[in-house]
Amino acid sequence: MGTDLAHAIPLAMIAGLGHLTMGNVDYALLLSLLVGSIPGVLIGALISTRAPLALIRYAIAIVLGAVAVKMLML
Repeated sequence: MGTDLAHAIPLAMIAGLGHLTMGNVDYALLLSLLVGSIPGVLIGALISTRAPLALIRYAIAIVLGAVAVKMLML
């Protein structure tokens, strides 16, 4: 997990700065993504440390299954 983040964070920052310099940033969309993702990460981190591991595994499986079904419906 740590090595993934070590690669993903600088890569996302470089890509974001590239889009910023080209003027391709939708600030309203960026703000709505931040408003939703920051509390989601904090709540998810709290729940994941307190919930049973089996419950977390089932929740992840359900979310991935729902995403797969949604992608197949397109």
